[in-house]
Amino acid sequence: MGKAIGPSMMVGVSCLLGVVATGCQGPLSDDSARSAALDLVPSGKVLLVSDGEGAQPEKLVFLEMQGGGGVELRFFAESGRLHKAESGRGPFEYDIRFPDVLSYAEAYAHAVAAKPGTTEAWNHDAVDLDYEFYLRDATQHLFEVKLSAKDGVVVSILPKEMVD
Repeated sequence: MGKAIGPSMMVGVSCLLGVVATGCQGPLSDDSARSAALDLVPSGKVLLVSDGEGAQPEKLVFLEMQGGGGVELRFFAESGRLHKAESGRGPFEYDIRFPDVLSYAEAYAHAVAAKPGTTEAWNHDAVDLDYEFYLRDATQHLFEVKLSAKDGVVVSILPKEMVD
């Protein structure tokens, strides 16, 4: 019971997901960003699409998850490629499958195996191919667990005063 996607939509969505390097035309429209976000997170509800500020223009898509948590997806406005996915609002009981890397749930399992704790925030950088999880341990200390998005190898575990 999936939705039908026409050829032009398939090229646009594939481009946004970084699958196809040709045929992309910028800047990214709000509708294309919304479609790409829902392809990545079909269980999410788009709350807002906006223009980001920074050195490289971005399209930001804010999603509400079924359990009430929130996720922000950042796409490069010119290329349509995913830049970053992040959340600081739980509950974090969901999965997101990103192309060619570990899913959110798989990466989370590696992070809590390395440093048990409860999630305060997380992010996935699709350019640097890493995940960062901010976990609070049983003694209420906050740690940043950084790991490779390709294979889940832990790169660092650092104490933090706050999520950065």
